[in-house]
Amino acid sequence: MSITHTTAITGTNDATKQVSKDAWNADHTITDATLSIAKTSGLQTALDNKAALAGTATQVFSCETPTAATHAVPADALQLQSTIHCGTTGGTSTAYTLSATPALAANTAKARIRGALHTAAGATPTLAVNGLAALAIKYLNASGAEIAITATQGVSGWSSDFEINAAANAWIMLDVPSSSSAESLVVNSGFTINQEGYVSAATLASGAYGHDQWKAGAGGGDYTFTQLNSDTQITIAANKTLIQVIEDKQVQSTSYVLSWEGTALARYAVNSATPAGAYAASPITITGQTAGATMSIEFGNGASTGTLGKVMLSEGSVALTRKARDYNKELELCKYYYRRYTQANGDIDYTLMWTEPTTAIARTYMQNAMRVSPTVLMSPVFNTGAGWMINDSVTNNALTGTPTILDISTNGMGISVGMAATGAVGRTGNLYNNTGSNGYWALDARL
Repeated sequence: MSITHTTAITGTNDATKQVSKDAWNADHTITDATLSIAKTSGLQTALDNKAALAGTATQVFSCETPTAATHAVPADALQLQSTIHCGTTGGTSTAYTLSATPALAANTAKARIRGALHTAAGATPTLAVNGLAALAIKYLNASGAEIAITATQGVSGWSSDFEINAAANAWIMLDVPSSSSAESLVVNSGFTINQEGYVSAATLASGAYGHDQWKAGAGGGDYTFTQLNSDTQITIAANKTLIQVIEDKQVQSTSYVLSWEGTALARYAVNSATPAGAYAASPITITGQTAGATMSIEFGNGASTGTLGKVMLSEGSVALTRKARDYNKELELCKYYYRRYTQANGDIDYTLMWTEPTTAIARTYMQNAMRVSPTVLMSPVFNTGAGWMINDSVTNNALTGTPTILDISTNGMGISVGMAATGAVGRTGNLYNNTGSNGYWALDARL
């Protein structure tokens, strides 16, 4: 390679001699494909002192390793996302930390980084980048709502982009691992069925049931709620707990994952209807269960109140997304364990037939069988028979004494009632409530 020139060059040494652009263009030619310049100490100093835009005087002029927000970025860095990938998080499962280079200046909406989680997410985790204020880590569900990630989304080792939301109060996890969804093994896991008619904040004594399949723990189970047509979140009172026993026939595996939404903690029991041990946050991995044996779960928050909703119990070692059951299917599943028939004052219920002059019998049959032959429970206004009447085409006939339950089974039962006045054998009539108060029958086959 040769360079020819005719223009005079001024200066005291090679490092400082310069040629004007016009003179170079007019008088200089490069006759080889490459140009090699041996850097003298003076030339190296000159290059070192020409830092990248907004850089420092000691920074080598290069765009391969940008360290400031305004540094140039090479194409391969964009391909590899090395400009936003901050490596692996530190901290804990509920308070992650991450260091970005260049450092993030502020938690500003639309700011984006990328990182890998060093451990699975705990309850309501946060992320602090470069020592800035920690923001909640959330993801967008199918409806676009921002939901706190759990171990289902925050998988250990999972790498994702994180972007600050418009309100600048949360990091949105943009890359959420796909997961299978399933119906929960827990019955009435969204607190949608309330056949007992439990009233928010009412006293719930140990062993008594509130919403279907949820019974109070040893210290009681009072809770508050506002019933929705959809999944309902409840708030368990301080020092109160709720238990659900999972029937042995529903248990088909040896390991499960229990997860839920809310601040309540949980504990469990394998092969037992009595939960024990320490409480923990969602999710909980359950091992050592025997297939075909009863298991149980219990929720509370010690001396504080705790919220609870969308309880998910699934087979395996990975928390699955809870899929809500159809309401009618959920109701029928609840009725497999408990059925309640309310009779308001004036309501007509069973059709009876006289089998003796002062005795009539009614039979009821259930379309779907119950778990076992149930125990029959009657409200106080029905328990004495007082005020209940049999109405037929001839007369209104008052009952005498408590109705008698006959040949009860998983599919139905018979009711025998005594009457004050005689009637013709074979005649039919209707049993109705004339007490002035509401009453009910209940068939209880719960665990």
